[in-house]
Amino acid sequence: MNENDIIIEVQKGKTENFSMLVDMYKNKVFALAYKFTNDYNEAQDLSQEIFIKVFKHIHGFRFECSFSTWIYKIATNKCIDYRRKNKIGALSFNEEYNNKITLDNESKSVDKSPEEIIITDEGHREVHKIIHDLPDIYKTVVVMYHINESSYKEIAQTLDIPEKTVETRLYRARRLLKERLIKANMGGEIGWNVKKS
Repeated sequence: MNENDIIIEVQKGKTENFSMLVDMYKNKVFALAYKFTNDYNEAQDLSQEIFIKVFKHIHGFRFECSFSTWIYKIATNKCIDYRRKNKIGALSFNEEYNNKITLDNESKSVDKSPEEIIITDEGHREVHKIIHDLPDIYKTVVVMYHINESSYKEIAQTLDIPEKTVETRLYRARRLLKERLIKANMGGEIGWNVKKS
């Protein structure tokens, strides 16, 4: 059964099939939530809230865009709402995980579990902290492009912005990251080169 078949079945009332959609998108949704919360448990809770919202609104999905674009739009809006509601500014790591967790820059693999996404490498932790502290408009495109491997077109559709704006935001985000990495005495020559989509 392909993705569209599963969606149609869920819309028809076979709600038990929704778990298949969760399995398809849980790692990417978790990666996005983690970048916004900076906390493993909060990211798990936020991911659950995102899927609850997806489930509640799945009957409104009309196949006018890809399901991934639709779900990422919901996830992105929920993450931004979370940040506003919790007034997250400065970094605030959960004590239990402070100094020992971060998002693996290899988390692009959809085969990784949320637990496998968390690693202990010092350099990656610093990069994660810097990404977390970016303004939302830049953080969102960085996570969608580099972590979730969305194309310019998919990001543009999800955020309702032109593809040129996606390119501009990615450029500015990478410039900010480089400046902050240099400030953190980590150099700045990391692999953030744009691949034209």
